Amino acid sequence: LALIFPEAKIPVVQVSLHPSLDPKTHIALGEALAPLRDEGYLLFCSGAVTHNLMELTFGQERPPPWAVAFDGWVDDVLLHEEHKSSHGSYEAAWHSRNRRLAAWMDESENVAPSATAAHHTPEHFMPLLVAAGSGGAAERLHHSWMYGSMSMASYMFGPFPLKDGEE
Repeated sequence: LALIFPEAKIPVVQVSLHPSLDPKTHIALGEALAPLRDEGYLLFCSGAVTHNLMELTFGQERPPPWAVAFDGWVDDVLLHEEHKSSHGSYEAAWHSRNRRLAAWMDESENVAPSATAAHHTPEHFMPLLVAAGSGGAAERLHHSWMYGSMSMASYMFGPFPLKDGEE
């Protein structure tokens, strides 16, 4: 954060993942933290959209199909769910988005393509669920690939927290 806020004028609180790694619990954690954004806090959640260390390659320019499929699913859920005409409000759209994200690894629903290939274990995906749970429209800030299969996509949810007098 020192590169983003060199003067350190933004409050920071570190929060750990819940040991259950339950998706719904992490979305609820984001919902509980959401009011802090109105008080000027930045909810900064760090993880990875794809995180399969067994599939990393060095020097490979194109990501494998499974990584592209999962990354595309995440991007679609985050950036397009709220624009579906079936939702009556943004809150309903965010609830739908979070419901889809919570079921990301539910094989009975076959929700997210290549979920088990993208994440053998869920701990690197849970921070995204906390961030999404905080509500607000999603905006992709960055997208790139590292080591062949690791998506470095970064998203922001809701407005950027500003203190009084800042623009």
